[in-house]
Amino acid sequence: MIKISDLSVKDHEGKLLLKEIDLDIKRGETTLICGEPGSGKTILLKAIKGLLGDDLSLEGDIESEGKIGMVFQEPEKQVVRRKVKLDVAFELENAGLSVQKMEKRIDRYSSILKTDHLLDRNIDELSHGEITKVALLSTMVSEPDIILLDEPLSPLDRRNQKLVLESIHKLKEQDITVIIAEHDIRDMYHYADKVILLKEGKLKRSGTPKEMYVELVKHGIKVPFEMGLKAHLEGEGI
Repeated sequence: MIKISDLSVKDHEGKLLLKEIDLDIKRGETTLICGEPGSGKTILLKAIKGLLGDDLSLEGDIESEGKIGMVFQEPEKQVVRRKVKLDVAFELENAGLSVQKMEKRIDRYSSILKTDHLLDRNIDELSHGEITKVALLSTMVSEPDIILLDEPLSPLDRRNQKLVLESIHKLKEQDITVIIAEHDIRDMYHYADKVILLKEGKLKRSGTPKEMYVELVKHGIKVPFEMGLKAHLEGEGI
């Protein structure tokens, strides 16, 4: 689904932000990209989406199959209209869909994400978690094959985190390829098929969650309590 070969990204001063990344992500996989702030998580997502600014240069290859959608760390910036339903319809209007097809598409994905109750509300009435769900709905209605989520849980309280986690679960049920950048993966660990660890722009290691938990704990990534305890006990030879 996505094949990244020898990918490096530099800023305008020549500083390497990503360094020789090689990565394969299969169709339908849910992949977590982990790392400390500044490790290159967001840069990697933007490179996959093709959204690197003119101040950044890219070397290497990124091959992907299908349409890519992305929900940014600040989803409020993706909102273009005051009413939720009108905002969700924006991309469909640009694609030239009829009103009937737009309604059908919005109803379908709103039902999947359980956002029906938000459609008639104003954006400024919503919580941050609800806005994240609306941004995800706006992405989903364009029917992407791959969805990128940039730290969707970090700024949220527990109630709003639950709203977003429900949506991620629904995406996984739809067999969509999902790539999530996040430092605290306690709530998403068991959703993942693959975990990628970045450190200072380099791919430190990748593997399944069961293969990666010790390495993640070593690098300060927050994992579920039982996995952190297991890593500690194994480190003590127990």
